[in-house]
Amino acid sequence: MAFSWGSKRIAGQVFDLKHLDPMVVHVPPSGNLAGYKVHVSFGMHTFTKDWDSVAHRPDYRMVHKQDERCFCPVRHGHSQHLPGIVRTATVAYFSQRADYLLINNLPGVVGQYAVFFKIMKATSVNFDARMFVSSAYEKEKLPPKNAISSIPFSTLVAKTVAGESITRKKPKK
Repeated sequence: MAFSWGSKRIAGQVFDLKHLDPMVVHVPPSGNLAGYKVHVSFGMHTFTKDWDSVAHRPDYRMVHKQDERCFCPVRHGHSQHLPGIVRTATVAYFSQRADYLLINNLPGVVGQYAVFFKIMKATSVNFDARMFVSSAYEKEKLPPKNAISSIPFSTLVAKTVAGESITRKKPKK
């Protein structure tokens, strides 16, 4: 059986998390005429925030592997957009660390909605690459997109699958 986040019951209200079940995204060709199949999975940080045992009620507590977090209704609401954001990604941005991000505007969000992910060549014959969305949340002070190094998403996937190095280029001013 494939992994599923299922649902979370808090004070009698059920929050469905099945939109964050693993999925396959077809990425248009970039050096491969057939395009690429990318297996996408989503981490708990996409719908939770830091846990505080004093401030948070026990029914908000979520544990996955060694990670203890607090279910966040706001992040959960924003996470509803994640599958569509990933499916329609055209540009990936380099984060300050070793991963990448997608940047979007969401209704009711003051800043940008930043989607952090890692991508690697798949070890399975069923997929070309694996993408793990580790976190997603509103970032009010994200630099403008033109100030962040970027790469076309299809190129990122193609280079990952081919095992080619991916270099961060300075953004055009």
